[in-house]
Amino acid sequence: MQRVLDKYPDRIELATSAHDIERIVGQKKIAAVLTVEGGHQIDNDLAVLRMYRRMGILSMTLTHFRSNDWADSSTGRPEHNGLTEFGRQVVREMNAIGMIVDISHVSDKSFYDVVQVTTKPVIASHSSCRSFSDVPRNMSDDMLRALAKNGGVVGVNFGAAFLNQKDAEELKQAISHENALEPNLAGAELDQFAAKEVQRAGNRIPIWATRRLRMPPNALTTS
Repeated sequence: MQRVLDKYPDRIELATSAHDIERIVGQKKIAAVLTVEGGHQIDNDLAVLRMYRRMGILSMTLTHFRSNDWADSSTGRPEHNGLTEFGRQVVREMNAIGMIVDISHVSDKSFYDVVQVTTKPVIASHSSCRSFSDVPRNMSDDMLRALAKNGGVVGVNFGAAFLNQKDAEELKQAISHENALEPNLAGAELDQFAAKEVQRAGNRIPIWATRRLRMPPNALTTS
């Protein structure tokens, strides 16, 4: 990313604050906002979180596909009944250093724990509505109301499985398959396991991840 920023300074610039975004957009350039996906990447260390912020990272999803040591994921095995005390410390620290808490990928209980702890608005950077597509990653109506009350923002995920129930069923089957796999491998064993998974999938990305959304011509009009 730094190479891109260095190569095209007249087109794109790193934004590390709301003021930066307003200034860069005002100059007719792209404001690049960097994020970390998955709180496991701080290795249970708030010093790493603070270093990410110093590097220009502006937000972080607390979890990704699996639960980590301090927060439950929407698609992982529940291990903590939401956030642990350290997970709450992560949220407080992100508030303190000006890093946006992203609740896409967290479990419902983790979400409500975040809303209870945070003193700042949070975001769901790529979640959709569970009432349309019943997958764990999507947000219930009550969750959407809670996020609105918090002053947060939802960025809709336009992947087909997150928008309609037909594709959602295929996604849920894929999630069940992934959760049945051994997650505790490392080094060469992990490389070998990944190679077998690629071979098993026939080098293809699942259809739920690739199907293009077909929108009617008037889909973006308002009544």
